[in-house]
Amino acid sequence: MRRIRFSRTPAFDFEALRGLWAAAYDGGEFGEVAAVMARVRRGDFESWYREWSAMADRVAARGRTYGEPVSRGTALLRAANYLRQAEFFLDAADPRRAAAATAGADLFDAGMDALGMDVTRARIPYDGADLEALFMRPAGPDTRTVLVVQGGFDSTLEELYFMIGAAAVRRGHRVLMFTGPGQGSALREHGMPFTAEWERPTRAVLDWLGGLVEPRLLVGVGISFGGHLLARAAAFEPRYDGVVLYDYFPGMLTARSCTTCPGRCAARSSACRGGCGAPSPCTAGSTPRFAGGSATRYGRSAPRRCPA
Repeated sequence: MRRIRFSRTPAFDFEALRGLWAAAYDGGEFGEVAAVMARVRRGDFESWYREWSAMADRVAARGRTYGEPVSRGTALLRAANYLRQAEFFLDAADPRRAAAATAGADLFDAGMDALGMDVTRARIPYDGADLEALFMRPAGPDTRTVLVVQGGFDSTLEELYFMIGAAAVRRGHRVLMFTGPGQGSALREHGMPFTAEWERPTRAVLDWLGGLVEPRLLVGVGISFGGHLLARAAAFEPRYDGVVLYDYFPGMLTARSCTTCPGRCAARSSACRGGCGAPSPCTAGSTPRFAGGSATRYGRSAPRRCPA
C-alpha cells in the first residue's frame, strides 16, 4: 500500500504527518490537515505559515461557539496544535513565532479547561530563570506512577501532551512534562541554550516534583533528541526507577565522536539500544556540538546501571 503524500517538499510532507500524530488525542483531524496541505505551495514557507494559521483561526473560532464542552475543548486543542504547525518553519527572529507560541498555549489551556482536565502550568526555578512545565493528574484511579516527559530539538510543551500525556493520564498515571534549556520558553524568553549536562535541569525538575508528590514509581520518558538527553541525565540521577528512550539516536555521534574507533563505537551503540546508553561513549554525552564523552569523562568513576 502506498502512503499518501501531502507535499512534494519532503519537510512539508513530514511535518504534515507530524500534525496527524496528534489526531488520536484530539490534536488534529485528517480532513483539516488535508485541506491545509492542498493549499500550501511547494517549497513556499510563507504559504505554510499562512495556511496553518488560517486553519487554526477557523477551528478556534468555530470551537468557541460550541456550548458542549467536549466539542469545544477538542476544537481548541486542534487549533493549538495547528498554530504549532504554523510557526514551525519561521525564522527564530520572526515575531510571529513567539506570538503563535503564546496564542497556541492559551488555546491549549482553554481546551484543557473546557474538557475539565486536571492540569497545572508551572514555572520551575532553574539557574536564575525558570523552566516551563505542565503537571497532570488522572481523573480516575491513580497508579501513583509519575512519568516525567521531555522532548527534543523542536517539540513543544503542549505537543508532549498529545504524544504521551493524554494516553498516560487515561491509564491512571500522573504526568510532568517540561521544557529544558534550548527548548520552549527557556530558549525564547531566557536565551538558555542546550546543555550537555542534562542532569542539572533534571535535578531542578525532580526537586520541584518531590515537593508536590511522593510517587510509587518515577519514570523518565525522552522523545526524539530528548531520549538522548534523558540517557545522559539517567546516568547521574538515582531517583528514576526507569527510563523510556524514545528515541536516543546513537548514530548522531558516530561520525564525529568516534573517528578513531568507528568499529568499536558502532558495536557499543548497537549494544546500548536496549538500555539507557550510559556505558557507551557514543551515548552518555550529548551531541558532538555540546560534548561527546562517556559518563566517566564527565566525572563518574563508573556509569550507573541502566534503571530500565
